[in-house]
Amino acid sequence: MSVREVFAKQGEIAFRELEKRVVRDACALDDAVIAAGGGAVVDDENREALSDGGFMVCLVASPEAVVRRVGPSVDDRPMLAGHSDLLGRIRELQAEREPAYARIPRRIDTSDLSIGQVVDAIEAAVDAAARSQGACS
Repeated sequence: MSVREVFAKQGEIAFRELEKRVVRDACALDDAVIAAGGGAVVDDENREALSDGGFMVCLVASPEAVVRRVGPSVDDRPMLAGHSDLLGRIRELQAEREPAYARIPRRIDTSDLSIGQVVDAIEAAVDAAARSQGACS
């Protein structure tokens, strides 16, 4: 069942409970890369599970960049679908989520970056964290 279908048939609360189980299960995997949606880290348990499980970075983008990236797939995103002011809705969601995002110590602004540049920035952050941990041991 797709995210859109879960939202439509069961609602956001049911989706968030399912998301919590999936995050918990994913965090139990070895050597996993977990790309959680923007709403997942708003939940304290999810954020703690993700950060306890390893290196965590918050990828952020300006509302304008999000609008460009979402494009025609907006109908597949229940938190955005049906809103006449997409830019305003994205700003609203980002403002609501900002306190949770602020609890994540590493943040990369991807607004003007290509996918390759984002990967490079993540790798640099991982390397810097590894060097920092090595210096303390």
